[in-house]
Amino acid sequence: MKTTAAVATAPKSPFTIEGLELDAVQPGELRVRMVASGVCHTDAAVRDQVYPTPLPLVLGSSA
Repeated sequence: MKTTAAVATAPKSPFTIEGLELDAVQPGELRVRMVASGVCHTDAAVRDQVYPTPLPLVLGSSA
């Protein structure tokens, strides 16, 4: 399944909008339809490596 996501690719850089391919749903998982998402201050802090996290990374919280 294809989706679109805002991806953090480098510290202190704008998020890039990218098409991504999701893996198939595995046993014990379910797929939900996202209709909205947001990026909060903590997401920006992770992108900027205030909290060191390997990049690239998809951030955001579901609404």
